[in-house]
Amino acid sequence: MTAAVAPIPAPAMPGGWLLGNLTQFAADPLAFLTRCQRERGEIVRIRLGWQRIIVVSQPDHIASILVNRDGHYRKRRIEFKALGTVIGAGLLTTDGEVWKQQRKLMQPLFAQQQLARYGPDMTTLTARQIERWRPAARSQEPLDITLGITDLTLAIVAKTLLGTEFSATSTELKQAIVTAIQYADQFDQLITLPPWIPTPKNRRFLKARALLDSLVFQMIEQRRQRLDEGHDLLAVLVRATDAETGQGMTNQTLRDQVMTFFLAGHETTAQALSWTLYLLAQHPEVQERVRAEAERVLGDRPPTCADLHDLEYTKQVVLEGMRLYPPVWALAREVVHDHELGGCRVPAGCEVMFSQWVMHRHPDYWEEPERFDPERFSSARSVGRSLGVYFPFGGGPRVCIGQTFSMVELQLILPMILRAFRLELVADHPVTPATTITLRPTRGIHVRLFER
Repeated sequence: MTAAVAPIPAPAMPGGWLLGNLTQFAADPLAFLTRCQRERGEIVRIRLGWQRIIVVSQPDHIASILVNRDGHYRKRRIEFKALGTVIGAGLLTTDGEVWKQQRKLMQPLFAQQQLARYGPDMTTLTARQIERWRPAARSQEPLDITLGITDLTLAIVAKTLLGTEFSATSTELKQAIVTAIQYADQFDQLITLPPWIPTPKNRRFLKARALLDSLVFQMIEQRRQRLDEGHDLLAVLVRATDAETGQGMTNQTLRDQVMTFFLAGHETTAQALSWTLYLLAQHPEVQERVRAEAERVLGDRPPTCADLHDLEYTKQVVLEGMRLYPPVWALAREVVHDHELGGCRVPAGCEVMFSQWVMHRHPDYWEEPERFDPERFSSARSVGRSLGVYFPFGGGPRVCIGQTFSMVELQLILPMILRAFRLELVADHPVTPATTITLRPTRGIHVRLFER
């Protein structure tokens, strides 16, 4: 009988004795994680200060971590702490039975038939944003397309999920949202001061959170006064009661759920759409194919959810945009139990990390991975593609609840923009990705719009 082979430590990336690989990672996380895969293989040990991390770049292993059938992994406590400081105990920042109950309550709101109700608001708000861009198109003045896109996705989340109008002119509110997201992002730093210490950054964050709280509590109070109205998320949550006690949610609980969807619900979609437009601005032939498809399927009318099946190339463009520039560029999990992964020892207490950026550009799984090629997402070329190769929304039980909502939103907005404008990238404004909580374009994406 052959004795079992004991797992061995994963190969390590060279680093400093004190900080390990922290300096390399901080300088350029995307390049560093790519080097881990290229130089050390599918399972690699790194150390960021005192954090021990196993970097995984093998599709089957990534899928097993996401699905987590054996219970070896859980979401990182630092993520709950970081986002919880901003959004409270919402769907993103709870675990176990509390999370399961929340997910069960909200899942029907993201079903296909419910999304059809959101479509008209999405297209109406997109048409308004297009009109705001027309003066810049007529004057040929460059504009940062990311600003209008963020306004649009915020307005869509506010209207469709929260049943309220968002004022795109509220500079103070938009800045508060940016400040809150930036504050949550800092929690992966080695030293993070708690928010009650009166540093300038903390004071800015507390002011921003107070402004957002004021808005959200006002929305909750207004909805409590008209309980029988609406099928949006907030309406359902306000009416929800515990099956055993008959008690409804407190204002604080409602606030945490609303804040989750108000902040997190718009951010990834805004980045996905911004990066896709960035790619399209460099590929006029792809722009023209999307526009031509829209003309053929829609004529002059706005798209509806019923049209999505026929807007096949538009969907391929969206998926390819998220391949090259995934809004969430890496995921991580805490290891709960010692176990083996691919013959390597994975000890409890460390973290496993796997990167969409790395896997979506992995040359073993993508032909010419750096090339923008939407047709790689045609039905014929997508056969056999596994979860661990392409996972812009994560996967497993904690796959993004808003995945279908976001895809519908992207597929409705994109043809409307390209039917109205041709985009050209401004040559003297370089665009580089910044690895915040989401993959954001540093200094925005500056384009010129040309009316069609």
